[in-house]
Amino acid sequence: MDSGGRILPCRVVPFHGPGEIRVVGPPNSPCYAGAWSGDGRWIYLTVTTGESHIWRQRFRSGELQQITFGPTSQEGIGMAPDGKSFITSVGSQDSTVWIHDKDGDHQISSEGNARAPSFSSDGNSLYFLMINRQSHLSELLMKDLKSGKMDRLLPGYSKEHNSISHDGKQIAFTANGAAGYSSIWNDAAGHPSIWIAPMNRRSSPVRISSTKVEDSPHFLPDGDLVLRAVEGGSNFLYRMKADGSGRSKITAQRVLDLDTVSPDGR
Repeated sequence: MDSGGRILPCRVVPFHGPGEIRVVGPPNSPCYAGAWSGDGRWIYLTVTTGESHIWRQRFRSGELQQITFGPTSQEGIGMAPDGKSFITSVGSQDSTVWIHDKDGDHQISSEGNARAPSFSSDGNSLYFLMINRQSHLSELLMKDLKSGKMDRLLPGYSKEHNSISHDGKQIAFTANGAAGYSSIWNDAAGHPSIWIAPMNRRSSPVRISSTKVEDSPHFLPDGDLVLRAVEGGSNFLYRMKADGSGRSKITAQRVLDLDTVSPDGR
């Protein structure tokens, strides 16, 4: 896990003598667990490429094979002593969005796997992400809490962070490419970028170009954005206009994550 809390690929590290650290597993895929075959010829990995599955890779030669498939996830690996079988946990996870108010609890989402709910600034709408089980990409949905109408706002990306402007007209987000979308959402080096999209969907999202790796955008009441930027291997807080102009560092102190900003933007 890196300083931003992101799960990284698995690596093989030599304990004795010279040798390079090797990255193992599918490229650009988070790795959660690893185990060796008894003869030391194969490395078994729990890797997420949408759902979590078991892969194995021949050590040194680099041959890579996916072992488990299907709609469920497999996590964790316990190898048998003879190396002919292993034990893993198998299952799926669903989450739903609920609202608790003076009348009790109300379920907002039904089908699918929902997460990351947030209210509009006036409290009349609720935004949340619904994950498509086929593509493993997320749709941003909005529920009008007065009329009960549900609207799909931003399909087709694997979300890391998003923020709705206080006037409800724009969304800023960073996304990781998935299922072939990486060339669309990421920059030339494969890093996630900040994008701005209109909530009425009358035009396409626009990427905010930058020489730095930037993520975690948060709208301020005046329409500016607070974000996290990587500079010299460390994370710092910056502020900029929604079009990417007027970048300025908020503080010289390094940070790990940017979670939220105060409602008054101060």
